[in-house]
Amino acid sequence: EGPSLEDHLGNMTQSEIKSLYERCNVLPNETSITWHHHCSEENSEHVFNLGYAWQAEFRSYHLWTHPALEEYKYMMWLDADAMCTKTWENDPMRVMIENDLVLMFDQFPGGYVSGEVLRQKIEAAYGNGSSSNYDGGGDGSGGGGNNSTAGVICTIDLDMERGVLTREFCTDDGGRRSLPSIRQVYGFHHITNLDIYRKEKHQRFLKGLITNDYKFSRLWDDQLAVTLPAVMEDPERCWDYRLNGLHVGIHHNGRIDGKEHPEYLSYLNFWAHHGKYDWPAARAMCDGLVTSIG
Repeated sequence: EGPSLEDHLGNMTQSEIKSLYERCNVLPNETSITWHHHCSEENSEHVFNLGYAWQAEFRSYHLWTHPALEEYKYMMWLDADAMCTKTWENDPMRVMIENDLVLMFDQFPGGYVSGEVLRQKIEAAYGNGSSSNYDGGGDGSGGGGNNSTAGVICTIDLDMERGVLTREFCTDDGGRRSLPSIRQVYGFHHITNLDIYRKEKHQRFLKGLITNDYKFSRLWDDQLAVTLPAVMEDPERCWDYRLNGLHVGIHHNGRIDGKEHPEYLSYLNFWAHHGKYDWPAARAMCDGLVTSIG
C-alpha cells in the first residue's frame, strides 16, 4: 500500500512535474506519466522506473515507522527475487535476538556511495565530533586521531576474522579521508532491529536521505539506509552471516548469498534440476508454484 502516482504528482509543483517528465522522457504524444516510465538523473549511472524509485524511498525512510510494523522489534527482509535453495540449519533470527544485534546480513559489500553531499547529510543528522550537537555514538576511534570528525563515518569495512563491520571516521585535514566513501550491505536479504532505526537521530538521517532537490531520486537508497545507521549505532553488533556460521544459500541475481555462481544461474533451472528433487520439504510446499511470470 502507499500513495498513488497521482497523489505524488498532486503534491508537486508544476515545475517539479515538468522536470520529472523531462527526466523520464515522457513523449509529447503521451498524456501522462506512469510507474513504468524509465528515468535518469544527473551524476548517476542509474536508469530506473518510477516504481523502483518509490520503493527505494519507501524502504529508506517510510518502512521503519510504518503502522503495519509498529508492534514488531525485528524485521527479516527478502527481496521478491531472493529465493531459498535449502533448509536453514540454524535460525538467523534466533542469533539476532540472542546476541542483541542491530543488523545481520548475507553479503557485504553491495556497492558504495561517496562525496560531499553524503558528508553533508551525515553531519546534518548526527553533527560531528567537535560540535555540541553531536549525536552519533562515535568516540573518534577508528584511525581518526586528533583531527577526527567523529560524526561523519568515512569508510565501512568487514572484519574477516571477527565477522563484524568496522568504521573509520573522516578527518578535517583535507586529505583522502576528508570525504566519505561508504561501502554498503547488499539489500537483497538482511535482518534489522527496528527499534534502532526508529531512534530520533537515525530518523533524522533517513529523512535527510530522501530529501533532495527533486522527487524520485535514486542517488541514495535503501542499502545506505540499512547500513549507515546500524554502523553509527554500534558496528560490533552488525554481523555477517557466513563469518558467524550461518549458511543460508539464497539465490539472487545469479549468485548464492551474493558470492558464488551456482550451476544454474536461473532459479527456475535450479528448481527444475535440483530443488524439487533434492529438497523434499520445499517440494511438498512449492512444487507447481515456482513458475515464470514472463
